[in-house]
Amino acid sequence: MKIHGKLLKFSIGVGGIYASYMIYGLVQEKLFKKEYPSIDGKSQDKFRHSFLLLFTQCFFSVILAFIVNKVNQAKTQISFQEKFIMGFFNFVSMIGSNTALGYMSYPLQALFKSCKVLSVLIVGLIFGKVDYPLNQYICGVVVTIGIILFNLCDDMKSGKETQFVGIALILTSLFCDGMLAEKQAEMRKKQNPSSFELMEICSFWCAVLSLAYGAVSGSLITCINFILTHNDILFDVLTIGFLGCIGQVFIFFTIRHFGPVILALVTTTRKFFTVLASIAYFGHNLFFGQWVGVSLVLLGVSYELYEGYKKNSQHNKQKAEQAASHKELPVKENNSETQPLKQNKSSNQQNGKNSNEVDKKHQKQN
Repeated sequence: MKIHGKLLKFSIGVGGIYASYMIYGLVQEKLFKKEYPSIDGKSQDKFRHSFLLLFTQCFFSVILAFIVNKVNQAKTQISFQEKFIMGFFNFVSMIGSNTALGYMSYPLQALFKSCKVLSVLIVGLIFGKVDYPLNQYICGVVVTIGIILFNLCDDMKSGKETQFVGIALILTSLFCDGMLAEKQAEMRKKQNPSSFELMEICSFWCAVLSLAYGAVSGSLITCINFILTHNDILFDVLTIGFLGCIGQVFIFFTIRHFGPVILALVTTTRKFFTVLASIAYFGHNLFFGQWVGVSLVLLGVSYELYEGYKKNSQHNKQKAEQAASHKELPVKENNSETQPLKQNKSSNQQNGKNSNEVDKKHQKQN
């Protein structure tokens, strides 16, 4: 029954992550790639208001996280500065990856975002942390070669170069992914907030910053006019926000029952299946070199996951051995303590016998 129960939980977690984020990716690509007739009807417009998607997703997420935290009575004390920093990195990461879709193909964007090792190396190179293990550098090189190969073949096929703006945006997004992970790890060590507390913090400040970005840049008015002209996009926008929120729930469900290593494996493979779904659904024709690039990225990321799994297994094994040794220690101490007791008891019995013999002799003499 336990095996069937665990298999059911795994199926729920994996199925939820795959379904929510694969549909999320397809709807997102459709929204950014579709051409809408302009107001005068003489040209075509494209949806470029990333902040609206970001605000919608964060709005759903912060409501859900707030309800869960109220039910659980979560009261972790976190400073305003730390909350804002996490929200800022989350905002830049998400708006960077969304905006990059206007300057590169979705498969290329998804390949970049699937490479967690790149975000780690980018943060390390900027802050001078070069003491990474060799396997991370190997993964970084293999993944980079795969992405470059995919991009070069994509440029040859389309006859135009991927704009530098798109590459800069996606690299900025990866950098902020790495910084957010660093800040959250630091937070867990100091205050140890729950996953939903972190979700509420990041989502709240991300929503505030996305609205501020729209207002300051003037995109808010343009976005409202675009929605009034093409009100059919509202369904896609709300779908993306809802699926992003639900996907977070399945992510927390999976990490709670199976740990971060299994979650990393699930989310990474999900991104590759999303790429394949995009290729099949939107009819992206890939060159042989692009398939080689995809394979290299998959190989590099899979090797990184394997190394992480092996390290995690060794860590768990050491913890189990330490726990077993701690259990054995009290037994040895008890044995050592009981031996003197036995010796004292036997010596007392011997003394008792000797005293009885002395009493008997004394009685005979009398």
